[in-house]
Amino acid sequence: MANLVESRPKSEQEMGLGMPPLVLDLTRLMPGPLAAQILHRMGLRVLPITAPTEDLLLQFAPDVYDQLQAGKETQMLDLNTTEDRELLLKMVRKAALLIESNRPETMERRLGVGPELLRAVQPKVLVPQITCGREDIGQTGLRGARRQFLRDRPQRRRRCRQETAKRRKEVS
Repeated sequence: MANLVESRPKSEQEMGLGMPPLVLDLTRLMPGPLAAQILHRMGLRVLPITAPTEDLLLQFAPDVYDQLQAGKETQMLDLNTTEDRELLLKMVRKAALLIESNRPETMERRLGVGPELLRAVQPKVLVPQITCGREDIGQTGLRGARRQFLRDRPQRRRRCRQETAKRRKEVS
């Protein structure tokens, strides 16, 4: 009779693989967290890094936010402070991937942690930058530096309030 201990599948630790790769998620809104959730479901460790301010996705679609963050630990960092930037660089040393979705050069100029610095800290880290899919926007497009998400925010809010008031009248 075969020994049950010998016939069981080996864990990643026993096989010498160690922990699954770490993915740092500095994205917001829908595309980045969705990509990170797909990576999480594939078995990678995903650590969403959130700003101290409230996430727009959490504000507008809390149930979607909960689904996309399910099973992940979250780290809150204010990358405008030196201490938190240094903590991010320590995390990058252990990471295989850092996903970000800021406007072009935001990571470099405003936050001081651009792809070059990240690769200097961890040469093997991949830094995909998620931006709009249009060719004139993107990281290098003519309108890349312009804000693309929620540009018409006041008009959307006004439209949303009008539609909500209209629905309430219909229900009453």
